[in-house]
Amino acid sequence: MIEASDGRRRARILMMAYACSPWRGSEAGAGWHTAVEAARYCDTWVICEGATFEGEIRRYIHEHGSPRGLRFVYLPEKRWAGPAWRIPGAGYLSYNLWQRRALRLARGLHEEVGFDLVHHVNIIGFREPGYLWKLGVPFVWGPVGGTQNHPWSFLTEADLGGALLEAVRNVANRMQFRLSRKVRRACRAADVIIAANSAGQVDFASFHGVASILMSELGVREVCSGRMQRPLDDHLRILWSGSLITRKALSLLIRALAQLPGDISYELRVVGDGPLRAR
Repeated sequence: MIEASDGRRRARILMMAYACSPWRGSEAGAGWHTAVEAARYCDTWVICEGATFEGEIRRYIHEHGSPRGLRFVYLPEKRWAGPAWRIPGAGYLSYNLWQRRALRLARGLHEEVGFDLVHHVNIIGFREPGYLWKLGVPFVWGPVGGTQNHPWSFLTEADLGGALLEAVRNVANRMQFRLSRKVRRACRAADVIIAANSAGQVDFASFHGVASILMSELGVREVCSGRMQRPLDDHLRILWSGSLITRKALSLLIRALAQLPGDISYELRVVGDGPLRAR
């Protein structure tokens, strides 16, 4: 345990970060950096998935030392979990079962440590808010995302399989967010909800009548503080980063660039890969 600068006991936080790695981006990177920042101010315990992330975390600790005030508890997924994530919807079943096991682990830790706060960090999708709220400790949920839909008018730009998948996801999103018992209970139990984007913030207020704090899961407040000035005859340079899947809609950017006047010179760099690369 670490004492605060005035000699008092530091607050103790239990985080649920299924994905957590110092070597990755996306969910795992956000989980890692959220935990590291929390440990600067509070003693922090993190429950994360062990089969994928334990080796990466241990390698970092071996090379760089353990972050001060931070402890990891590893809970491996079942062996069939990996293949399940390749089947639409099946991955969330595996994840829900993992969260139930994680609750049992969390209860044991709480009896031993006595947490002041619990925080469900990721996976950030609203469908599975976890069960930490059952510990009876102040509960933070978020950042929460995934409520926003693929605009129907843009589906004509998508590949056939992707368009069908996004159409089904649009309908499922609205039904699950409004009707899911797990979501309703987490909303009622949460002392603080953090919305990952403004669409989610509006949805929480509209469908569940709860206020939320707006904060990107990336922790980035702004990309740049002002408009960059460049000569009019210079190249327009665009960097696009993301998975090449229907939902990311790279095709819309390509279509927009094709409509630029012929005297505008531009350069587009795409950083990413995925099933739509050939298309």
